[in-house]
Amino acid sequence: MTIEILSTERIGYGGDCRLCGTGRLTSFNWPHAQKHPEALNLYVYEFSKKLRTGSLFKCKSCNHPWYLDENELFMHSVPMERLKLIEEWNAKPIILSAEHTHILKEIGATPPDVYGNGRQYAQTPCKVITKSDEVFSFAIISQQQHAPFEEYRKYRLASEIQDIQASPFALALEVRLATTQAEEIRNGFASNHC
Repeated sequence: MTIEILSTERIGYGGDCRLCGTGRLTSFNWPHAQKHPEALNLYVYEFSKKLRTGSLFKCKSCNHPWYLDENELFMHSVPMERLKLIEEWNAKPIILSAEHTHILKEIGATPPDVYGNGRQYAQTPCKVITKSDEVFSFAIISQQQHAPFEEYRKYRLASEIQDIQASPFALALEVRLATTQAEEIRNGFASNHC
């Protein structure tokens, strides 16, 4: 059994733009929208710029930015304040040093779960010290092909990295591997009863 995701929306929010749905609509299935034009008016999404992977679009009405992934499967809403970071990311590929790559390999990346969540990343929990001497003990190095568009992630570019170390707060690799194999038991159940 498979599920085809058509769109992701914020519940109970009408949105900021009635044409592109920004604020309410966070992403939608691009091929499905092309096959079913009655579902969404694609004319409002205007091509803006090709990126290293994927493309930027903008709403013809409100100028809100949108990101079409490299496989042209999903169009994602991009927070306006994220554009500067995306431009910096797009300027040139960010390559980790051989030493940093070795450290990440020793720590071990957390693989995707049994449902495929996280398959677009190689994520390694670690401690990061930046070139400006900031210390992040709760960091995740996310090696990915797509632009850093996700609103819920607090991205910094890996070009800022001075040093990578094992984090004393990260779960052991064996535990992380085991959690990715666990099947979901319940989702969305909550109770206010005492």
